[in-house]
Amino acid sequence: MKNIILLVFAILFNFSFGQTVTTDPSILTDDNTGMIKIIYNPGTSAMSNATNCYAHIGVKTGGVRWQCSPSWRSGLLKHKMIQVGSNWELTINNMYDYFDACVGPFQEIDVVFNDGPGGSLEGKTSTGGDFFIEIFPASQLNVSFSNTSTQGIINQGSTVSLVANSTTSSDLVLKKNGQIVSTATGTSISFSETLTNPGDYEYIVEASANGNLATSSRFISIVSPATDEPRPFGLKEGITYNSTDSTKIHLCLYAKDKNDVLPDNVLVIGDFNGWTLSNSYQLKRDGNTGYWWIELSGLDPTYEYAYQYAVKIGNNTINISDPYATKVLHPNDQWEPSQNYPNLKPYPSQADGGYVSVFKVNRPQFNWSNESVNFVKPDRNNLVIYEIWVHDFSPNGNLSAIIDRLDYIENLGVNAIELMPITEFEGNLSWGYNPTHYFALDKAYGTENDLKTLVD
Repeated sequence: MKNIILLVFAILFNFSFGQTVTTDPSILTDDNTGMIKIIYNPGTSAMSNATNCYAHIGVKTGGVRWQCSPSWRSGLLKHKMIQVGSNWELTINNMYDYFDACVGPFQEIDVVFNDGPGGSLEGKTSTGGDFFIEIFPASQLNVSFSNTSTQGIINQGSTVSLVANSTTSSDLVLKKNGQIVSTATGTSISFSETLTNPGDYEYIVEASANGNLATSSRFISIVSPATDEPRPFGLKEGITYNSTDSTKIHLCLYAKDKNDVLPDNVLVIGDFNGWTLSNSYQLKRDGNTGYWWIELSGLDPTYEYAYQYAVKIGNNTINISDPYATKVLHPNDQWEPSQNYPNLKPYPSQADGGYVSVFKVNRPQFNWSNESVNFVKPDRNNLVIYEIWVHDFSPNGNLSAIIDRLDYIENLGVNAIELMPITEFEGNLSWGYNPTHYFALDKAYGTENDLKTLVD
């Protein structure tokens, strides 16, 4: 397992960065029926070498993302972009005509990029996620920082550049940690400065017009040097629950690449800190072992928390899920059959479009039967094994449906079942041989307790 994790980090640390998506006009409202330009700068990613660029594009409507999107690499002319300098541009004359099969109002434009049919290049966020362009209600005053504005972790001595736009002419005020640093009147405000001291910086833009107020936030952090401290005894990779205090847990991540190089810093973001990069949530480094750890306190034992790690190396920061998570969330979960996993936690809106991990301190305990507790394995030389692909074994395609057919399997003379891989995989339909998380059950098949019930 450690060899696999080493490979994952080697890949992640060689990720290309600098991709940005902007629009003209810079802020979109749901009453816009005029021309919109989607402007993609591939930065130093693989798409910077592409000779063609297509937008794989859809909209969020009715709270559901990626509506009216084409098939992947469809190569439709309406999605082909034009190269302008180092950018690629897509012109949409009227978004409601462009996505004419979807009912408005639209809440978002969802987009990633590729080099067309037969190609192999893709343009996504630095963490492999999707680009989401918010569309604001025209009936409300709204203000938002541009996608090109500085955010996240930066190095000491870096310049912060911020641009914010409002949906109507307003009195605009920009604050840094509560102090006013710039004002303007109109629909745009910009500001730049060089930050030299480690710390956490919150920039808030306020737009006021006709008695209405709208705000937007941007969090920037200059991370202090990592603190060296050995892991507490008994700390394991992933999550270690506190046996005496249900409001605390420890997190532990192995982060060292195949060349024995450590990242500069590792932080954790999630529901417990508003998904904000902060020095207060920096993991401690266990020397040169490759292990990083942190204790989280003040948790609600009944709440299901989502989280990611932010790993910084040089000028680059990437968000990753916990490889030891027993449950993960992904934007594709919206297509999971709700009957197979009822009341699934929604994907966090603050996350970046990649996998996020999940934990809950007070987890329901499964009541194993005496037969399971006292189970004795049969002779391995006398097994008749039935292999099952959960999705294809019954119309319901879930673990509970297997239970309903155990008599059928037994009547065939079978005394053992082998499940094709059931851990979390890419997409929503797979034989399972493309796993992403080895300890998380894929939610398409049901819950953790569904699997335990089948085993029992």
